Amino acid sequence: MFGHEWEKADGTIVAARQLNDHGSYENAEVWEFVIDVRPLGQPHAEPITRAQVHQPRGDQQFWAPSVGDEVTVEIDKDGKVRFDRHDPRISYYEHRKAERQWEKDRFNAALEQPPGT
Repeated sequence: MFGHEWEKADGTIVAARQLNDHGSYENAEVWEFVIDVRPLGQPHAEPITRAQVHQPRGDQQFWAPSVGDEVTVEIDKDGKVRFDRHDPRISYYEHRKAERQWEKDRFNAALEQPPGT
C-alpha cells in the first residue's frame, strides 16, 4: 500500500501522555501518543494500524493534540508513523501562517464589498 518514502495519512489521537525527558530541552514538555492511522481523505475507513508516536524531537513549536483530535501523519513502507510537521493543527508556525492568510483573505474580501456594507 505504501511506497518507499513517507506518505501522508490521517490519524486520530487515541491516548496521550507527557514524558519526563531530560534530553536536550530540560524541563520542556515532551509527549507521546497512540494514534489510529487511516488512509488519507477517508474519514470513515477502518484504521490500517495503531501506532505509538512521539512528539517531534527538538520541535518547540509543537502543539500537543488532545485525545480525539484528528491530525495528519506520515507512514513509511515499514509501518513507522510520525507526525506531519506541516499540519497546522500541531505546528505553531503553520497555524500562524494559515491564520495570517485567513486574515489577509478576510481583509481583501471586505475591500471588494460595496461601500456601506
